[in-house]
Amino acid sequence: MRISIFEYNNYVGYLAQQLKFKMKQNPNYSLRAFARDLNLSPCLLCQILNNKKTLSCKQAYAIAHR
Repeated sequence: MRISIFEYNNYVGYLAQQLKFKMKQNPNYSLRAFARDLNLSPCLLCQILNNKKTLSCKQAYAIAHR
């Protein structure tokens, strides 16, 4: 099952769903592993998912290519 970005109104919901999907596929997958894959710090990713920080345009562009 592939998740389409176009189903979401914002990137936070998309990232959260991607993390949930990856954790379902692999029970050992974690927020730390997701942050590593996105080249973000785990702390920043957690803050983004909790709507405490936002991505810069540069960060969003880099993540979109990953």
